[in-house]
Amino acid sequence: MCNNKPFLAIYDISGIQEYIFATNELKQNIGASKIVGNLMKTELVDVLKSFDEPASIKWDWEANEPFQLLDKTAVRAEVVFIGGGNALVAYRDRQLFQQVNKRLSIRLIEKSYTLTLMIEEKEFEPAKSYYATYKELQNKLAQAKEERLRPKPFGAYPISAQESFSGFPITQKAGQSTIQALKARAAETSNLHELVKPPKEKKWALQIDDLKKKQDEDSYIAVIHIDGNGIGQKLDQTLEAHEGNSFSEEIQNHRRLSKDISAGYRKLVEEVVQEIKWEENDRPIPIRPLIMDGDDLTMICRAEWGLPLTEALLTKMKTHTSETSLSLSACAGIAYVHGHFPFHLAYEIAEACCKEAKSKRLKNEKNDSQESYIDFQLVRGSDPTERDVTGREEESLGRKRPYALSSEKDSLKKLIDIIKELQGYRAEPNSLFPRSKQAQLYQAYLKGAGHVEIMEEEFESRKVPLKSINRELLLDAFELVDYYDGVIFKGKEEIV
Repeated sequence: MCNNKPFLAIYDISGIQEYIFATNELKQNIGASKIVGNLMKTELVDVLKSFDEPASIKWDWEANEPFQLLDKTAVRAEVVFIGGGNALVAYRDRQLFQQVNKRLSIRLIEKSYTLTLMIEEKEFEPAKSYYATYKELQNKLAQAKEERLRPKPFGAYPISAQESFSGFPITQKAGQSTIQALKARAAETSNLHELVKPPKEKKWALQIDDLKKKQDEDSYIAVIHIDGNGIGQKLDQTLEAHEGNSFSEEIQNHRRLSKDISAGYRKLVEEVVQEIKWEENDRPIPIRPLIMDGDDLTMICRAEWGLPLTEALLTKMKTHTSETSLSLSACAGIAYVHGHFPFHLAYEIAEACCKEAKSKRLKNEKNDSQESYIDFQLVRGSDPTERDVTGREEESLGRKRPYALSSEKDSLKKLIDIIKELQGYRAEPNSLFPRSKQAQLYQAYLKGAGHVEIMEEEFESRKVPLKSINRELLLDAFELVDYYDGVIFKGKEEIV
């Protein structure tokens, strides 16, 4: 038995978003998501289980058992926690550590081919603070990620065919590279865990066609990116507050917090989608979660479901309760794009919108505020200028996004009320403000204040009921009026 000084080792998978959204084939995106989700939860655990003395390795960190490595010399390694794309393991045997790293790296190549595994370690003194050691290890990992270039696999040779979007050599009969073939295979593998359980007797979408209302229609989808408000800071504050406890007690506290964050977000997603009305039992529910890494959540869905689904998720967070009293709140960005729009660009737009929402929250709210903000961007066709989400702080006619979930000023409820009002006018027979007139006014808003003034004068002469509508938010409402379904949840009534 080795008597090395104990140390913590952190494992981190890099390039997750780039890997998942590398293609526009939803099935391969799903497979990539499953691969990433299982690398730490399944592959690392399987590697730890594969050694001859399984009793000396404690891998079930969620079993509510106390941390044992410091008290039992027979324990050579123990998992502290496993997150979405990272894990923390305590070792006392450096030879075992090296063997685990070798076997895990081989599995990473076999399963994903291109993902990068970062590993850093730091020795610790059991009499000192766990939190201080953990922060030093995190800083060490962050510095290593900045300094290292992620390796790339070999591209195609002049004599081999290659994928048009990736440049990798085609190695499979289906015209795929090894990377995409692994993703496609993983999507069809039932023993790989789903990030989130779908509603009972339902399945998540597997193809882009599953997100459409009608199979043959040319439609839009919504890419939703949700990121927690200061969860890392809250975690650090809670861990720091327990620094006076023993090393093992601090680890137990970290475990509880990690479980609370990951389980909390997963549970609220499951509870929200359970309330969705979906009676087409022969079709998958038009949602697909793709990334769930702690408080970082990304999913795609039918365009009309994007805003109501996001609103429901952020609202649900406000009612979250846990043993650790860690409150959950988040901001969100939504990219509305054509079904064939490049996924990696759609994700970047949604992520940028989320950052804009967070920026407005920091500007308008107190540090301890649990308020959530939502931003969105509609990309019509493939116009690259519509991918730019900057300039939100500037005054713009009819545009006030990002929107606060519940505060009075620039509230999301006001925007949704206008959208429903516009939809109501469209549903009326012989309407004074039908779809055609709404489209005319929308184009005027896009052109500027002078065009809006001329159009409003014309509409007033024709008795179009504009005075009752909140025109401060009208441009944002026009952009979503075709992409909002306010009755996707049970108990909601149709617009009359």
